[in-house]
Amino acid sequence: MQPCPDYQIGTTEALLQNVTWYGIPYPTSTYVPYAVVRRCGNASEKGYGFPVATWFWRYLSQDQLYNILDMFDNDTDASMNLYIRTYKDISAQPEAATFLAEIYRPLDGQGKTPVPYSRAWFTNVTLRIEHMVEQ
Repeated sequence: MQPCPDYQIGTTEALLQNVTWYGIPYPTSTYVPYAVVRRCGNASEKGYGFPVATWFWRYLSQDQLYNILDMFDNDTDASMNLYIRTYKDISAQPEAATFLAEIYRPLDGQGKTPVPYSRAWFTNVTLRIEHMVEQ
């Protein structure tokens, strides 16, 4: 696995750390520059809202999942604000940026919030990242 400094997460911009620092493997990511895209009367499209991204892992161990869940302040928090660095253009020459964003609890491949230490491995884990404000 090669270093990828463009996948970082932290509680402040100064404390951004590579995801592997937390024991989490590099994710596969998506990025959409607008939360909603509407078709106009002239058939053109117009984007509204903040960017949205997802980080996806095919497999995560119990410890790796716990490291993600440990970033939330309380066990009952559905989301929290964190700083992330992610790709904002998925192309031949990807470009990365730093964002303050709302991070939602991860979901597994069945659309449920994974409970740590309930299984050995979790499959198709998705971390939703919304309301992204570029720093």
